[in-house]
Amino acid sequence: MTWALEIAARFPRINEAQSYSGLTTAFGESAGQQKHGPISKQRNPHLQCVLIEAAKLAPFCNEKLKAM
Repeated sequence: MTWALEIAARFPRINEAQSYSGLTTAFGESAGQQKHGPISKQRNPHLQCVLIEAAKLAPFCNEKLKAM
């Protein structure tokens, strides 16, 4: 719910919302080579924390996620 309220009206595209939330990796491109790094530090730290905590709790609330 926090994620939806935080970004619902802000971003027209999902990739912008993912980046803002800190769910994408750092990306660099030089001389035709692409490199992906760790999760980007350019994010909303509160929102990223909420999403990580939700992911940790999800298996306790959903049987399909427990099996994963």
